[in-house]
Amino acid sequence: MASRKLDGYKGRLNCSQLAAGMTAARANAARLAKDARLLLGAEGFASAASLAALSLEEARKISILRGMALELEDSAIKAEWKHYRSHTSKNSHWTFPALVADGAR
Repeated sequence: MASRKLDGYKGRLNCSQLAAGMTAARANAARLAKDARLLLGAEGFASAASLAALSLEEARKISILRGMALELEDSAIKAEWKHYRSHTSKNSHWTFPALVADGAR
């Protein structure tokens, strides 16, 4: 059976949708962080690290959704959706300071 890539939504969200998305992302981030702490306490270090990274990604979605609320151009909204779906984009805000601190150029 051939797999088919689904087209992601790229349009605008209204205020209620943005608020619901932010609320869901915050709840997911908190749940993932709690689970990461439980795994860390049980010495499940690799799994704890994975869930912690996912928690940070969920938290990053909040600022991306906030950015969508401020954008005026459809092309900018489309770019924000690309950031929303990108693991790299959602991780760069917390990895960049560490790279700079370690002397990365």
